[in-house]
Amino acid sequence: MEIDINQQKLALGARYHIFINKQPTHVASQHLLQTRRQVQLFASKADTRPRWSLHQQLTWFSLRYQLTRWDRNVLDFRTESVWKSHYRCRYGADVYDIYGHRGTKHSVYKNERQIAWWQQARVTWFEGDNYKLWADEDSDAELLIAFCLVLDEPTSSGEDQNTLTLNLGAIGPQARVFDQTWQPK
Repeated sequence: MEIDINQQKLALGARYHIFINKQPTHVASQHLLQTRRQVQLFASKADTRPRWSLHQQLTWFSLRYQLTRWDRNVLDFRTESVWKSHYRCRYGADVYDIYGHRGTKHSVYKNERQIAWWQQARVTWFEGDNYKLWADEDSDAELLIAFCLVLDEPTSSGEDQNTLTLNLGAIGPQARVFDQTWQPK
C-alpha cells in the first residue's frame, strides 16, 4: 500500500490531502488557534465526524498525544526517547513503535515486526510538507496516517508561508537503524 500525505498551509492552520494507492481517500485539518494542537482526520471532505482526532497533551520536552478513534477508542501516543526519536503507541494488545532515522525517514513496527515506513520530502515549493508512506496491505491505513500527522506537528506551522522549504532531516543517534531491505507485503 502506498499513501501520500500532502499538506496545504493555511493562514490559521493546515489542511492535508491524503491518497491511498493514488486515489483520494482522506482529508485532515489542523487548527492553530488552540492552546494545544489538534488534528482531525476525515474519510472525505463531506464528512462531519472525524475518523481520528489527535489531541496534543501538555508535557515537558517530549511529544505526547491522545488519539481518539471514531468509536471512542482512545490510544496514548508518547515519546520513548527524544534524543533517538523513538515513539510508542499501544492499541489493545498491539504495541506500535515508531523510529526516526537519519535523514527524513521513519519506520513503524507492530509487535516488533516492521509494517511500514515513510519519508518526508526534503524540498517543497509554496505548499507544506509532503510524505510518502509504504505499508503492508493488511495494515491499518488510518492509524498509520495518524502517526505521520502526529509527528508532522512539531515541525509544521501554518504561519510559515515560505516559498521554499528545506528539511535536512535528523543527524543524531537512532534507536533502530533503518532497514533498507524491507518491502511491504
